[in-house]
Amino acid sequence: MISIKKKPVTPSLRFFLQTKRIKKTKNCIPKLLFSPILGIKKGGRNNLGRIVIRHRGGGHKKNYYITDYKRHFNQIYLVKALNYTPNKSAFLATLYNYNGFISNVLATSKLKTGDIIINSDQLTEYNTFLRGGNTYNLLNISTGTLVNNVEVNLKHGGQLIRAAGTYAQIMAHNKTLNYKFKNYTNNIENEKYSAIRLPSGEIRLVSSYCKATIGSLSNQDHKLRRIGKAGRSRWLNKRPSVRGIAMNPVDHPHGGRTNGGRPSVTPYGRFTKGKPTTKFSNRKRKFILKKKK
Repeated sequence: MISIKKKPVTPSLRFFLQTKRIKKTKNCIPKLLFSPILGIKKGGRNNLGRIVIRHRGGGHKKNYYITDYKRHFNQIYLVKALNYTPNKSAFLATLYNYNGFISNVLATSKLKTGDIIINSDQLTEYNTFLRGGNTYNLLNISTGTLVNNVEVNLKHGGQLIRAAGTYAQIMAHNKTLNYKFKNYTNNIENEKYSAIRLPSGEIRLVSSYCKATIGSLSNQDHKLRRIGKAGRSRWLNKRPSVRGIAMNPVDHPHGGRTNGGRPSVTPYGRFTKGKPTTKFSNRKRKFILKKKK
């Protein structure tokens, strides 16, 4: 079922589509778990006042809801509420622990208020059911399972698969590093690795002792949304982008009504299309079994 809201009241909203938001539960998130300071807009400028990210500025004021990506082990939580957050595409779940610990985590699909979720470093007779929202080590999750919020470095918290509707799939366990790069392993050749397939199609090796959460993330219809009008982009802290070919040669390499037959570049001459944005050193390349499509 698609949870899309469409109600045009003006001509500019004729093509506007938005996912239906979850209604916020009042007083369910304590003030310690959101910060207006982290939500301060800087307009894409660094500490020297120079623009380092273009096309940023304006936007509606919003709070930042502090999210727990580490999911500490051997804990049992009750899902108190599901909430929308303006800084993330997925929904947040507010969890209450029997010790009085409260935290916000990324909500998985089909998670609802009143559910019990478990974070455990080992499988027992009480938590062998791999339900959505539970967190385990990759080693304890069977192959073929969909996971999200995957750790890359031990005890650093989830760094992969955090956008709405995304998921990774566990392909295999007990994998070893590529023999070509064993001289770069620094005595971790005997460590256990799990192969996971990312949404981009890349298959990557991750330590089997890293954490991952079962299931795909919530708000799967987020990709169907349409902004509808230019003013709505300004509410989202996005300023207009001028095409390089519409500029003068002094302002952009593509200026002067022709790009000169060169590939697409930024105003500073860097490639923008087709070139990988990640630098793969030999230390990183050994963890990639299959490059993305």
